[in-house]
Amino acid sequence: AVVTDGFGQPGNWSTGGMAVFNGGLYVGLLDPDGAQIWMTENGTDWIEVMSGGFGNPENYKVESLVVKTNRLYAATNNDYGLEIWSSTDGETWEPYLQAGFGDSYNSATLWSSATLVITNNLYYGTWNWGNGGEVWQLSQYNNLIPLIVK
Repeated sequence: AVVTDGFGQPGNWSTGGMAVFNGGLYVGLLDPDGAQIWMTENGTDWIEVMSGGFGNPENYKVESLVVKTNRLYAATNNDYGLEIWSSTDGETWEPYLQAGFGDSYNSATLWSSATLVITNNLYYGTWNWGNGGEVWQLSQYNNLIPLIVK
């Protein structure tokens, strides 16, 4: 184990997505006071690069992390609609999508296993506890397109 204590915070009881970006390993965390992202370049020394759920404590977990076209994308768990944030350096974050693709029941992406890049398109599968799961595509032109909506 390289981290055994929730990164020094016992409330961090669950990890989320992981991704390699710009030479570092990024790990998303659940924190009841707002999600966190930690990064390491050597596997032993970790630094916190985002805390407080991107300024919204309702973003309580970074569920998935994925790299597309020199950007790191982070999707949050948020019971009022997941959010997606992006970064070109892993430290400065910009909002990409809020309010769960327009459906507040889209509350999570179910870890990074429901997030994938294929032929320069980014796909998100959602946990939608009100209307059924959905699949969304972020095209190479940065347009969001619903693929499957129940």
